[in-house]
Amino acid sequence: MSAQTGAGKSWLACALGNKACRDGFSVLYKRAPRLFADLTQARSEGRRLARRIAALERVNLLILDDGDPNRSPPTRRQAGEKKSS
Repeated sequence: MSAQTGAGKSWLACALGNKACRDGFSVLYKRAPRLFADLTQARSEGRRLARRIAALERVNLLILDDGDPNRSPPTRRQAGEKKSS
């Protein structure tokens, strides 16, 4: 997805991820800079890179957010999940 800042891209991606989870799919949400940093570190440690990539391949839905690294990802309620009583 591509749109201006504040348009709700992260919210929508998390809502879709939430629905996928409820439908039985595995979902991983990562900020792109954090994922790239993790992969760079794993590469420097040798065999860990292959394990990290294999773990990413097993996920049904990978959500990569390029948003502000200082912002928290949307909460469950913000992503559309109703509060349980």
